[in-house]
Amino acid sequence: MASSAAEEVLVLKSRLFLRNGKTGCKFLVDRGADVSIIPFSKASSSEKEHQDHIKLVYDRYQQFGLRINVAKSVMGADRGEHLEHLITAEGSCPLPEKIEAINNYKMSDTIHELRTFLGIINFYRRYLKNAAKTQVPLHDLLKGTKKKDQRKVPWTEGTIKSFEQCKSDLTKAALLSFPKFGLPLCLCADASDFVIGSVLQQIEAVNEINYDAVAEEPYIPQKFRLQLFQLIHGFAHPGVKSTIKLMTEKCVWPNIKKQIREWAKARSRCQKCKVIRHTKSKFDEYQPPDERFRVVLIDLIGPLPPLAGMMYSVASIHRFSCWIEVVPLPDITAEIVEKALYEH
Repeated sequence: MASSAAEEVLVLKSRLFLRNGKTGCKFLVDRGADVSIIPFSKASSSEKEHQDHIKLVYDRYQQFGLRINVAKSVMGADRGEHLEHLITAEGSCPLPEKIEAINNYKMSDTIHELRTFLGIINFYRRYLKNAAKTQVPLHDLLKGTKKKDQRKVPWTEGTIKSFEQCKSDLTKAALLSFPKFGLPLCLCADASDFVIGSVLQQIEAVNEINYDAVAEEPYIPQKFRLQLFQLIHGFAHPGVKSTIKLMTEKCVWPNIKKQIREWAKARSRCQKCKVIRHTKSKFDEYQPPDERFRVVLIDLIGPLPPLAGMMYSVASIHRFSCWIEVVPLPDITAEIVEKALYEH
């Protein structure tokens, strides 16, 4: 069993005992081993580590004069039952016999029996999908009632359907895997007009997937994707949407649409021959100057038809006063332009 199974055992114990001070259960914890007066469970990540842990437990039992009932003990198993749960190396789930017992639970006659049923089904609540949504009609029946109310339950078609759905969902209870330290976490949340829900997920890399068995289109390995894109796109150089449609009908790989979109936009021939975006540049904006001659704008005009030896002109605008000057020039060398601006 994986080392995380020991953590799962601790969680289950805390749910049943540590939150209730009247039970009087006391635990003895030493180097990862969880020891208590109730049945003791220990999980390890390897067989060698498990042997070392068992030896530590035996030494501690001997030190405090505790005894082990060999007839009721199971050692070296890859799975085990603990506190109404099945703990394996892959994760935890409800016990099959408990699922069968709840599935055979008769329809409650009184409010007290319905409250008992909801308490039983919610013991495995974290394994049930959309448990709160499914149980809303049943909880509505408990509004305004006492704890041990013996009144009859006013069953309706909707509440009966909800009751049976709760039992059906338990038969489809998910196997919850253990958290793995070092892998990225993802907090997923969703909200409606009256409730918000969240779940903490862990992203685990998939080592190998038989894509031929789960997809109609062939899965393309990474080293062949660009080559296939160039082959299909090179026939007629279609647009981004058409290329995505052509390729997704023939093959599949993760993030295929995003990658095709980037490749199609980066093709040099398409960039030269196609106008993908009509971008209009904004005019430059200038802050109004707060003193004279702080900003002067100039522009050179020409060559123009010659007149009196002048073929060019320089235009200047004084931003502070908005005064405009246009001076004819024979040439636009730096010296001539500088002299014209200085004199005018």
